[in-house]
Amino acid sequence: MADLPYMEMEEVAAVLGYKNRRAAVRAIKDGLFELPTYTLAGRHVVNVAVIKKFFEEKTEEGLLAVELGVAS
Repeated sequence: MADLPYMEMEEVAAVLGYKNRRAAVRAIKDGLFELPTYTLAGRHVVNVAVIKKFFEEKTEEGLLAVELGVAS
């Protein structure tokens, strides 16, 4: 089976540090979720390319903070 172009919320929630899928879905409904989502067969999912881009940007922010000496 080929790799899917999306991740289901159980995995996304774990990657982003949410307690569980329900907490992540609650954040989506409250407009607080960090990433854009879409529904597929009635389930929230996130595109893998979006997740990769999110972490690439966070990496760049972290590297810049270290270079500027403002890393916490």
